[in-house]
Amino acid sequence: KTWHRSINREDKHKRQYQLQPIEEKESFKWLKAASQSKQVLSGVRSITVVADRESDIYEFFCLAQQHNIDLVLRSKSDRMLSNNQPMLSFLDSLPVMHHYDLAVLGDIRKGISKRTAQLQVKWSEITIKKPLKNRDRNISSGVKLYVVETKEEAAKGICWRLLTTHP
Repeated sequence: KTWHRSINREDKHKRQYQLQPIEEKESFKWLKAASQSKQVLSGVRSITVVADRESDIYEFFCLAQQHNIDLVLRSKSDRMLSNNQPMLSFLDSLPVMHHYDLAVLGDIRKGISKRTAQLQVKWSEITIKKPLKNRDRNISSGVKLYVVETKEEAAKGICWRLLTTHP
């Protein structure tokens, strides 16, 4: 199934997007797709949804936990952890656990030259807290995940942060 925005839709400020229930938000497509996948693939041992930053939605983590669906997605938000520490501060406090080199092809359009990037990798189990703006009383107050950060040693380099349910 394909998805598209309505042409005549008001902007998120007029719609009071932050106050809308998840079912009325554009991002609900991620939850719906995961639920439909679980139904269609009911005979398989496991399902892993791989997604980009727009799927970094607290309700998505809760749905995955409830329906035994695994997730691997790029992080968009600096989530608050159960110890009341922001995730990015927590990542900064972790030691580098692995180094590796990555050949970067470059991109003329963005002015990125071909190079070898020296990457540092960190990872940890975390528990993210339910966002304060989330008023849904039927979802968990915290979700256990794993965070993986791969960051180039050079300033303004590559930085990927993944959240996953896979240990």
